[in-house]
Amino acid sequence: MNVAKVSKNKSWKQCNFIGCTEKLYGSPWQKYCTKIECKSRRLEFRAERRKPREVDAHNLILKKSTFSTVIPHGHVLKLRCRALNCNGRCKNAFTVVYEKRREVYPMFCKEHRNAFKRKMFQMKGKVIA
Repeated sequence: MNVAKVSKNKSWKQCNFIGCTEKLYGSPWQKYCTKIECKSRRLEFRAERRKPREVDAHNLILKKSTFSTVIPHGHVLKLRCRALNCNGRCKNAFTVVYEKRREVYPMFCKEHRNAFKRKMFQMKGKVIA
């Protein structure tokens, strides 16, 4: 059975957070002091590094308020693909199973799900001279 190693050789060192001059007494693996400012700043910096994901851009959002009737769990919805080119829309229809507590569904059929395939579909309609 693996047991976590406990370090008994604690020492004094400086906090590794940028701009913090506090000294901390801790294990060799501890990098930051226990000041609230250092902890909250670290969380803010981590949040900045993550890219915000745009759910609305390529997905269909279905909420309870969009339907006039009650749809049971497990109901199959028939949707039309929304990919466009110069000749018009894609005429493929696809099915999606409605689930509880889920609002995000695909907007495109399986042939046009990723951005590369949609771009190629748009280029098919263009006439190259």
